[in-house]
Amino acid sequence: MPGRSAVTTWPAMALLLVGCCFLQPVVAEVASVFSIHRHGTRMLLPKNAYLDDANAFGGPQLLPEGQRECYEAGSAYRARYIDVSSCDGTCLMRWHPGGSTNGDAYGVINEAGVGFNGFNTYVRSSELARTVESALSFAAGLFPPLDLRNVSGIEVNPGNSSDYFLPNGAQVVPVYTTVDDEDAIIRTYIKCPKYNQVLQSWYASAEFQAMEAESAQLRDRVNAAIQGCDNGCRQNLDTSLLNWYNVWDAFNTRRNFGSGPEVPVISDEDYQEMTRLAYLLEVSKMRSSFTSTRLGGPLLNELAFHLRRVSDALSASQHQAASPGAQRAGSSFMQLHIVSAHYNTLLGVLTALGLDESQAAITAAKGGAGQNGPSWLATGARLNAGTPKLPNPAAVLAFELHVPKGWGDGSPGVGWNGSTTNDLAVRLVQQDGPEAQYVTLPLPCVDSAENEARAAELTGDAGSCLLPSFLQLLGTSLLSPLEWCGACSNQGVSACRLAQLRGELLVQEQRYEAVNQQLQDARELLRTSGSANAGAGGASPDGGNGEMVGTDAPTSAVSLVSSTHFVVAAAGAAIILSMILI
Repeated sequence: MPGRSAVTTWPAMALLLVGCCFLQPVVAEVASVFSIHRHGTRMLLPKNAYLDDANAFGGPQLLPEGQRECYEAGSAYRARYIDVSSCDGTCLMRWHPGGSTNGDAYGVINEAGVGFNGFNTYVRSSELARTVESALSFAAGLFPPLDLRNVSGIEVNPGNSSDYFLPNGAQVVPVYTTVDDEDAIIRTYIKCPKYNQVLQSWYASAEFQAMEAESAQLRDRVNAAIQGCDNGCRQNLDTSLLNWYNVWDAFNTRRNFGSGPEVPVISDEDYQEMTRLAYLLEVSKMRSSFTSTRLGGPLLNELAFHLRRVSDALSASQHQAASPGAQRAGSSFMQLHIVSAHYNTLLGVLTALGLDESQAAITAAKGGAGQNGPSWLATGARLNAGTPKLPNPAAVLAFELHVPKGWGDGSPGVGWNGSTTNDLAVRLVQQDGPEAQYVTLPLPCVDSAENEARAAELTGDAGSCLLPSFLQLLGTSLLSPLEWCGACSNQGVSACRLAQLRGELLVQEQRYEAVNQQLQDARELLRTSGSANAGAGGASPDGGNGEMVGTDAPTSAVSLVSSTHFVVAAAGAAIILSMILI
């Protein structure tokens, strides 16, 4: 990929092979997690060849199975990061907004039994029913109902509502979202005209035509089954390769979950082949040579901001512990930043990082060396990448920031001293659905063997990166909002239109400054010209030949004043337009 660092080097590959067999003892704990999860199983979702769905506002809801999947994914997340009985090596460190680490309650100082608080947990979602419901279900598993017998640290009367909040002790977790038309973070894949142009070219390519030819017999069999169905299940389903995902979705939701219109009976072999073709088609659309950083770059930009904020807060707090009289600054951060999203969001992030071109990540994703299991990263960009598959419902992708153990007791000089980010490490893990294990995806950072070994020591896994190296990798992968507007040629999102207006306003301001300078010069010319005339003892206005003396300077000044008024008016109009857009 242009502008991206080289993939994992031979020393890194050697470290990976050693790490897979002899994991390092973990000498750190997790300071923060930035995670993205796919929504759960949903109702039927028709969409076009450019990934945009055609449903009404909100789209299809989760099926009961989808709610359960996300709840269980949240429970597994809790077991990995919060539950001290199960989070060995990945426990989220005890951290409170003021920097204190006293008490054994997660999140709130000295309030036993309270789990969630908005100071260090942030849940956001795209503005669709399936992702909002997934976020709420995930949060319910992550923060289960409080123990009603011990909400306030004392025995309570279940009939006394003053002792707890909701009758069943459930914790209320807010989910933040953005209007879908303005979402340039999670749903970038439907708002990127340049990406659509790439897909359009691919649909006309020899590769796509070969896929059409290879799948023709299967698609003909399925079409015949649809046309020959006589039990009320006949549908107007287009079995072209462009529409194949919709065909598979109709069969999948009805066959496995009993949702949607009836579909004809087909063999298990044909259904499995239908699924493989749908996965190949969708994953191939997400290869990094197609997406570049357009789809995942904005979310990686938020990840970079998050990691820097956490690092700054940890450093400030540690310096405060070493120097109690020092002024604390910015010691609050989100320990859990959770994004409820779509499979295109997850794949967009992975391909923005170039992981479908990293042999180490490909090997890990398909089950390890010598394995050929199904993989999110089998985008067609490399041979032997495994069998393509989409992330399962409720799949999780998590970036963990690890900090040396011992830091959290507040004692000066213990663990990390806050002076260097080379003692902070980032690990990327994926869970392909709530029943799967978390698996490390090696990151293609470029660093010295010493630093790679230090990162592995901190996380217990080869393929991790020290924070500076990971931020350097992100620097080639992220996109600021303005950069995304340009990379996608998007002029529909208000932020992009506003950015364009601000650019035009800047041009007007520059013109104004230039004309204003000319006006000042003209005034100076008038002043010096008047002084010269006065010194001449009141010479004749016509200079003896009927022409006005010094008329060039006043005329030029009048012209400049008129130009200035025009530019000021144009700049004012641009400001008014930007206010209207806001």
